[in-house]
Amino acid sequence: MPDTTARLIEDGRIAAVTLTGSNRAGAAVGTAAGRAAKKSVLELGGSDAFVVLDDADVAAAAAAAVRARFTNSGQSCVCAKRFIVAEAVADAFTTAFVQGVEGLRIGDPRERSTQVGPLARDDLRAAIARQVEESVAAGARLLLTGGKPLPGDGYFFQPTVLADTGPGMAAFDEGTFGPLAAVTVAHGDDAAVRLAEATAFGLGLSVWTSDT
Repeated sequence: MPDTTARLIEDGRIAAVTLTGSNRAGAAVGTAAGRAAKKSVLELGGSDAFVVLDDADVAAAAAAAVRARFTNSGQSCVCAKRFIVAEAVADAFTTAFVQGVEGLRIGDPRERSTQVGPLARDDLRAAIARQVEESVAAGARLLLTGGKPLPGDGYFFQPTVLADTGPGMAAFDEGTFGPLAAVTVAHGDDAAVRLAEATAFGLGLSVWTSDT
């Protein structure tokens, strides 16, 4: 495949190349584009921070957080993944967020009422299960009766919220491509900034505050 990629990119009819995929694939495409002196745009996953400051509208932030994390069952590079919440509103936000997640309807993605469908592949489901297990073993708390694959047809995984996450935990450090949310408490705005930046997979970011 790398040879095929290189031949395609080197073809004179190709002016530029873009890729959405893994780091490994991105390295191959980026290397080939560099050799051919052609423009490239590589989108290689994300671990987007959703930052809630202490003056935010907590109810609005929590409602948006549910949509931002669990759209397409969390299978989007620009889904919010790490929820970094100011200490003063952490309990209120987490309670509202968990309530919203508990109300999500899991089912057949062809049904209009479904809000969380299956994952695309079994290895993606296995990766989410591993990230949950490793994070809990490292001290994270499971806030929902989740964290497990669901039986039946399709690669379903229970919508899951982890609390007390932070750097050094799989759910915080790695990209999570599925219905898993990591909540982290920030002790001050400077700490929120440091936590938001503590990733190799930054892509998108939102900051919730009443101070524009």
